[in-house]
Amino acid sequence: MIALLKLLLVFAAVIIALNRRADVGATLLAGAAALGLLMGRAPAALALDACSAITSAETIRLVGIVILILTLTEALKASRYMEAMVQALLELITDARVVLAMVPALAGLLPMPGGAMFSAPMVAEVGRHFQVDNNQKAFANYWFRHIWEYIMPLYPALVLCSALLAIPLGTFTRNQWPLTVAAVAAGWVVVLARFRKNDSDVPHINRRRSLWNLARSIWPVLLVVVATMALDVDLLITLPAVLVILGLAARFSWAQIRGVLRKGLDWHIALVLVGAMVFKQIMQSTGVVDQVSATMAAAGVPSLAMIASIPFIVGLATGVTTAAFSISVPVVLPFLYVAGTLHLPYVLLMYAGGMTGLMLSPVHLCLILTRDYFRADWGKMMRPVLFAQTAVMAVAVAIALAL
Repeated sequence: MIALLKLLLVFAAVIIALNRRADVGATLLAGAAALGLLMGRAPAALALDACSAITSAETIRLVGIVILILTLTEALKASRYMEAMVQALLELITDARVVLAMVPALAGLLPMPGGAMFSAPMVAEVGRHFQVDNNQKAFANYWFRHIWEYIMPLYPALVLCSALLAIPLGTFTRNQWPLTVAAVAAGWVVVLARFRKNDSDVPHINRRRSLWNLARSIWPVLLVVVATMALDVDLLITLPAVLVILGLAARFSWAQIRGVLRKGLDWHIALVLVGAMVFKQIMQSTGVVDQVSATMAAAGVPSLAMIASIPFIVGLATGVTTAAFSISVPVVLPFLYVAGTLHLPYVLLMYAGGMTGLMLSPVHLCLILTRDYFRADWGKMMRPVLFAQTAVMAVAVAIALAL
């Protein structure tokens, strides 16, 4: 119980600091240090934890990929491809609200760390064409970016869970489809309730020309998707290659190249990523998540509550899907069996619990980056996220109780 209270205290402090517009990266580093000290970690050990996290291959790779994503988005802006892509979508689809949801949903087909940054500039461009504030844009970018994370087999967390549960990946992902349906439906309810009905201010004249313009402008995004998803090419190879091809196709001048690189090398974002990775490392080194899970088990919490709440707590604490499920699945695994057989509705509930924690986690990278990019108000952005995620969780609970 003490570990849980300490964890909640740190999260409360982080959220208060973020609401007061404190620097995100610095806040995460301070929160990580505070948690470590509260859990009795010596300052020297905390320094080693931070050094280990900062210099790890995982952190370096994460920063490299996100910087490349930012650079690609700047290149798409400089080449006006992004503007043309959004313009074509607005010409093809009358209701701009649909486009606002489609853009991050399409980007979400491509699993990548910090992937919300891939769609955020495009969502911002769509938002220029009808009345929508930054909080609404932030919600759309964050929510619809993650609707496929329940079923897309290329997401590492799904592959990990399949292996930990010893069931085929196809069986696991097919079991998850009600969660994606619920996520789409709940997100659209928010859009209908909170976004004003606005036709875009773009005339719908020549659909054939609009389709051609869409194809000419979307090819860099499609190239990244196909290379990564179909050919399994590493993003550290795909993104630089696409940048080079795009620069040649758009005939960038040296001044444009310098401008794209300067804007893409955002060290403020890099500090945010480093802060999140240090927080994750200290979570692991202090063992706080294991202690919280053990406390709940000793308190005699019912099985269904354990199945949902332990992944929720770990997801909320780590903000990283693979970390959340690698820790929580072994803990709840015994509760997922009925009469000696893995009960798939309980598996569904377990995954929904973990994703609910992740979607609400203040250290979830996509949430941090989206909120920071749009300068959104934390409360106004998160209230609709809480509503929509509650709806997804309710579907999972209903299935677990009914089947």
